[in-house]
Amino acid sequence: MAYKKYDVVYILKNDIKKAEELRYSLRSLEKNFYYKRVWFAAGQPEGFVPDERLLFEQPPGNRYVKVCETIRAICECDDITDDFWLFNDDFFIMQKTTNPPPYYIGTLYQRAERIRKNMKQPTAYTAQLIRTAQAMETTKHGILDYSVHAPMLINKEKALAVLKRHSSRVSFRSAYGNMFDIGGEKLNHDPKIQGLGFKPDPNDRFLSTSDLSFRQGKVGIYIREQFPDPSKYEEAPEE
Repeated sequence: MAYKKYDVVYILKNDIKKAEELRYSLRSLEKNFYYKRVWFAAGQPEGFVPDERLLFEQPPGNRYVKVCETIRAICECDDITDDFWLFNDDFFIMQKTTNPPPYYIGTLYQRAERIRKNMKQPTAYTAQLIRTAQAMETTKHGILDYSVHAPMLINKEKALAVLKRHSSRVSFRSAYGNMFDIGGEKLNHDPKIQGLGFKPDPNDRFLSTSDLSFRQGKVGIYIREQFPDPSKYEEAPEE
């Protein structure tokens, strides 16, 4: 079966400095994912050379504002494929993967309640999840939670429609998935691992980490063991 190749776009902070997670994300991408080119949007950490760069000065504000405005710039860039894989620098592709489906985890309300129970109190993130669910209900759309730490295929025209209708106060991924009823595959849990003592299942297709779990946790050790070889996106150290 023939698959179409799409660009992979990493949204990076303008002031990104430490990029060890990105290093191993790129290694996993090159080894295990099917794609056309790698783009860095906004930030450019030292020591890395993507296939292409999208220069963009992110506006002031919280990270949701920065992400949404960077997505807008991506969608307005004619050189990026009309459909593109949206990546974070802490996404790791652990198995050979070609054109994965969209992923969701239950409903937005269910995700907010799980976080509330774990944190013992509401957070800014749970508030965003609930706002997103309410916005989707108002417009008669579904309320599935697509805010999963895994690659998501985004259509530029549809993404611009989401950004036009909704502010950064809602989850872009979940608004996109529900507005366009993209369906997908339900996961039992998010691939993101926060704890230090948790070792991944070798059958995991995707993993994601926090800064701390990558640096000090078993998951970080495991990921570094799986991808010891540099990718073509890493500059060779000077002799």
